[in-house]
Amino acid sequence: MNTINASKNLAIVNKLAQANHVIDKFISSCSHSMRGPLKTIQGLVNLVSKEENTEVKDSNHMLELIQKTADQMEHVLIELEEFLENSKTDLKVDEVDVSEIISELQNRFHEDLEERSIECSFQVSKNTKLVTDKTRLTTILSHILSNAINYYDPGKVKRRIWIDVRIFSSSYEVSIKDNGIGIASTCVSKIFHPFYKGTEKSKGAGIGLYVVKEVIEKMKGLISVQTRLNAGTDFLVWLPNLN
Repeated sequence: MNTINASKNLAIVNKLAQANHVIDKFISSCSHSMRGPLKTIQGLVNLVSKEENTEVKDSNHMLELIQKTADQMEHVLIELEEFLENSKTDLKVDEVDVSEIISELQNRFHEDLEERSIECSFQVSKNTKLVTDKTRLTTILSHILSNAINYYDPGKVKRRIWIDVRIFSSSYEVSIKDNGIGIASTCVSKIFHPFYKGTEKSKGAGIGLYVVKEVIEKMKGLISVQTRLNAGTDFLVWLPNLN
């Protein structure tokens, strides 16, 4: 019995040590991710404030750059909030309209989709109602959709994102497929690791897909990815329907 208790205690200690390591690394990553944008904003503000500076001909452009940099900082803070919220709150389930969630996300990312000329379409197939955690499902869809947008292929004439949702009595599946730049085979095993950034296109602290994985595990679900470099990526999420 003492041996069993000792093993349990050791497992708990190891788990706490691992959690502390992740939190420490997260704080360090956030600090690094926030410091760059802050310095950029400070530099731009200094340029705008010096009226005699002939290099600043368009203050509106400078303000746009400041806004863009502030948005980047906000993205990091959103990742932090989601990371902490998922770890400390229980599931809150209710009947959910997936079409409504996806439509809201399409509106949220409308400017990014328009700017990159990406067509985003979706379909929902169901024969029963869906009961799940709306906030967490939104987090999952938001991060994967954001990734699909960020890693689009500018060399393709037709740029598309397809979202396919299938709802069954005991589970539901979500596929988010794009024809973007894809993921190198050497990177696929790393994309769900905390603080991993495949390219400099990443806006946040590098924990978006890590948050997705943590949220899905909290919901007792699974996620898989199929991808090919220069061809696109397909994320498939399976989650229980708690109706």
